[in-house]
Amino acid sequence: MKLLIVFLLGIMSILFFLGTVVFSQESQEKFSIPVVFEYPGVDERDPFYPLIYEEETIEVVEKKPLPVITQSDYELLGIAWEAKKSMAFIAKGGKTWMVAEGMSIDELKVLSIQAKEGRVTLIGEDMIIELKMFKELGDIE
Repeated sequence: MKLLIVFLLGIMSILFFLGTVVFSQESQEKFSIPVVFEYPGVDERDPFYPLIYEEETIEVVEKKPLPVITQSDYELLGIAWEAKKSMAFIAKGGKTWMVAEGMSIDELKVLSIQAKEGRVTLIGEDMIIELKMFKELGDIE
């Protein structure tokens, strides 16, 4: 009789153990969490945006027009151009540069190259320099 009770308790414990294993696997499948959570757009306040924040102060600086200088140490030697791109040859002292629009010479940026007019505009922080091939048609020798 004791042997029968031990045998039945053994079978019941095995069945109980197997039942819990199967039940635990089923419960994991039912209550799984999605891998990606998408935050739905709402027309109300964004809960992730802080309620208290520091305001940035923007300092408005009044810009004055830059003076245009036509007489400078820079000299326009020539302009080469194609349909879409122009290159200018500029000299100052012993230096010569071959530049396109947007490039820099010293602290000046090449603003525009107008090939047909023979004009190049350089812009700096405090001045605009306008270079011309010839001042007037009478200046051609």
